[in-house]
Amino acid sequence: KVDIDVKAGEKANFTVYNMLGQAVYSKTLNEGQTIVEWNGLDKNGKRCGSGIYFYKLSSPSTSQTKKMVIVK
Repeated sequence: KVDIDVKAGEKANFTVYNMLGQAVYSKTLNEGQTIVEWNGLDKNGKRCGSGIYFYKLSSPSTSQTKKMVIVK
């Protein structure tokens, strides 16, 4: 779960990448506070394997990247 606050009047993109830099999940977020809960499935509905993943949150006023780990 990731708690995200998007500034008023902006939209943000939340994207999860695997270690190869491939986007495995993406979601567009509207303004306001929201919690994004990624269930470990890729964009095709297949379960992602154990390992290190990165999420990137980008909007007109901010950009941040953080690490996540899936452990089975």
